[in-house]
Amino acid sequence: PLQLLLPRKTSLSPSRLAPEAALTIAPLTVAAPHL
Repeated sequence: PLQLLLPRKTSLSPSRLAPEAALTIAPLTVAAPHL
């Protein structure tokens, strides 16, 4: 599921997957309760 939220390029760079995932999930986590 996380891969669907991330840009395709991250799938080519596992080392960047975690940091970019955090940047993608963090805003969603903050916004989720307000949705």
